[in-house]
Amino acid sequence: MIEIPEIEATGKVAEIYDDIRQTLDMSMVNTIWRNLALQEEVLERVGIP
Repeated sequence: MIEIPEIEATGKVAEIYDDIRQTLDMSMVNTIWRNLALQEEVLERVGIP
């Protein structure tokens, strides 16, 4: 499956990944979020409020 790994995330995607880790108290962003990041606008829409 294609995804944007955390180490390669930049800009808004990196910010959303940080927010997901903090809000959900996760040590890493899981696969579903990394796959959604392929379409930044989708990741932003379904991201943590």
